[in-house]
Amino acid sequence: MRAAIGLECAARCAAGDDLPALIADFQETIRTFGFAASSCGAWIGLGHARTHRFFFRNWPPDWIALYESGRMFARDPIVSEARRRMVPFLWEEISRLSEDEAQVLATVRAHGWIDGFVVPIHGPAGYHGVVSLAATAPLRLDPLDRAVVTTMATTIHHRCRSAIGFGSTSHAPARLTAREIECLQLVASGKTDWEIGALLGIAAVTAHYHVEYAKTKLGVRSRVQAVALLILHGML
Repeated sequence: MRAAIGLECAARCAAGDDLPALIADFQETIRTFGFAASSCGAWIGLGHARTHRFFFRNWPPDWIALYESGRMFARDPIVSEARRRMVPFLWEEISRLSEDEAQVLATVRAHGWIDGFVVPIHGPAGYHGVVSLAATAPLRLDPLDRAVVTTMATTIHHRCRSAIGFGSTSHAPARLTAREIECLQLVASGKTDWEIGALLGIAAVTAHYHVEYAKTKLGVRSRVQAVALLILHGML
């Protein structure tokens, strides 16, 4: 019964236009499977160059404040496991916990989150997305439930990612011109300024100008960061 409800929700998410309403629909439907809260987001890049974007999260404000003030993201075993895995997993299936990661998970559970289900999403150029679902009681998900929840989570993630400028992010998407995006698309494929100029019928110095001005707009230092940021926002 609840599998059918979940698939109907996934169908609405795939076809609907009102994204906030679709997210609310998703958050309400996952309660049928025992989940009390959820988050959906993505990140790309390494170290200080990492860029993240939250599409939505309905965790209680006190938990968000604790998580952020404790800088738990860098030590969160749920995030680490999502980067390693290709398939969804329950919290109890997380292995190889470091001392810091075990401490974070203990803090999570001490706050009342007893169990959870995580759907990793991997994309081009090192893109990592994740839909994380938490429960206040032990979960009972059979294989069909897991497949349906995965379908729902993947569908809502893709809808959110395709909505330019939707959600909160460490870098707001800039308004680039069509030519700037065109040049960065060619940068992403490994082209030099000379090759970009030849392909677009412009001078190499002009191609260089477009790329550098796009970097300035995006607030990044390297071409790799610029490409990564546009991938994160679904612009490439």
